[in-house]
Amino acid sequence: MTLEVEVLHAEFPRSVRGYSVTAVDDFVEQIGARLSGIQKQLDHERSRAEGLQAQLAKANADVAAYLTKQSALANAIVSMEQRKSDAADEREALLAEARAEANQCIAEAQSAANQIMSEAHERCKAVESDLEVRKSIETARLRDLGTQFEGTVERVRQTLEAQISLLPRPGEAAFAVTGFAYAQVNDSQRDAELEVAQ
Repeated sequence: MTLEVEVLHAEFPRSVRGYSVTAVDDFVEQIGARLSGIQKQLDHERSRAEGLQAQLAKANADVAAYLTKQSALANAIVSMEQRKSDAADEREALLAEARAEANQCIAEAQSAANQIMSEAHERCKAVESDLEVRKSIETARLRDLGTQFEGTVERVRQTLEAQISLLPRPGEAAFAVTGFAYAQVNDSQRDAELEVAQ
């Protein structure tokens, strides 16, 4: 039984000196009508509240789903940024390693080139020194040969002069002197030739 029905069917005890029954019934009907309107409005508001509650629940679910997607997207962005940072670090590490290897190769090549140049310089110095020694030896040998040749020429000249001095003068016995002088000249020339050959 609704409030309106209860109000409309309410019964009061009667007394001789009480209120007018008609007036009371009219007032009660008015109150019942107002209560009925209030009840309808309350029911409408309750129904509206339930609808709003359903909408709010749906909105909360949508917000939760959005927050979940947003969290997943944020995590994906963070992961992507982390991977990007890791890739940059790895790239820098690889570049640093490549630079270090390149510098090491350059240093080794420079060291090898310096070593080769140093060895070549030392070899050139050794060859120059050897050539100087050989030059000195050959110069001394040529000087000795020249001295020997000059001595030999001088001895031959002296021998020839001595033999010439032994030649017979006009009026002397030509045959005996000439034969002796010829033998002496031959012996002197043979000795000179042997000295030159030695």
